[in-house]
Amino acid sequence: MKKIVKRLTIALVIAMLAIITVPFSALAEEETYTVYVDAPDSWDVPYMWAWTDGGGNLFTTWPGQTMEASDDGMFSMKIPANYVNMVINNGNGAQTNDIKVSGLDCKIIINEDLTYNVEYLEEETTTEEETTTEEATTAQQTTQSQEDGSKGLGPEVGIIIAAIAVVVIIVVAIIFVALKKH
Repeated sequence: MKKIVKRLTIALVIAMLAIITVPFSALAEEETYTVYVDAPDSWDVPYMWAWTDGGGNLFTTWPGQTMEASDDGMFSMKIPANYVNMVINNGNGAQTNDIKVSGLDCKIIINEDLTYNVEYLEEETTTEEETTTEEATTAQQTTQSQEDGSKGLGPEVGIIIAAIAVVVIIVVAIIFVALKKH
C-alpha cells in the first residue's frame, strides 16, 4: 500500500508541475509594445516608471528602469501592453508629467522644458478608426487592469494558485485515506 501511495504522490507532483508550466508559458508570451524615447541632450540616460490603469507598478522602486540606448541616440524599452501610463525621467529630478499611451509602439520626444510629443509608429488609416482603436484599447486595458488587481498580476496567477491548491488537497486526501487504512 505504501508503494501505491508513493507512486500516486509522485504522479500528482508531476501533474502539478505540468499544470503550473502551462500558465507560465502563457506569461512568457505576454503582449508587449515598445516605447522609444528621444531624450534631451542634457540627460545621460532616461528612466521609465510605468503603471497600469488599475495602479499596478511595473517596477518596484523609483525612478524605474533605465532605457536601452541605440546607435541613433534614441532609447527604448519593451513593456507589457497593459502598462499604458508612464513618467520618463533622468533619474536626477527632471521628469515629464504623466504620459498616457495606447499600448502601441510609440516614440516620445522630450523637450528641454520637459514637454513631450507622442508619435505612434503604427499608422491608422482614418481619424475615426484611430479613435475607435484607442477607445477599444482603453476598454480592453481597463478590463485587464481590473483583472490584474493593484499589483499588475494577470489572471494566470489565479490559475496557478487554484491548481496548486487542488493538487495539495488531493495529495493530502490520498495520504489521509492511506494512513487510515493502516
